[in-house]
Amino acid sequence: MPNLRSALAAVAGRPPAIPDAPALSFTIGQDAGGCWVALESHGVAGGLFRNRDDALHYAGGEIRNGRGEIRFATGPIAFKAGC
Repeated sequence: MPNLRSALAAVAGRPPAIPDAPALSFTIGQDAGGCWVALESHGVAGGLFRNRDDALHYAGGEIRNGRGEIRFATGPIAFKAGC
């Protein structure tokens, strides 16, 4: 039987929060080529962006439940995409 929180989330059109899920932690900065990067510290999410605001918007959207943090890099970020 669903609890009240998951029932309300379903009505609101979003998935229920997973209480045991680790908090997401993003680092935002630029790579050596000047592209903006947002990387999640556990390697579960990330991407390249046109500008700082887009990277910040993406990371903020991934941390919907408020359980996470966003940091800004002090130097270049190495971004590697692959399988």
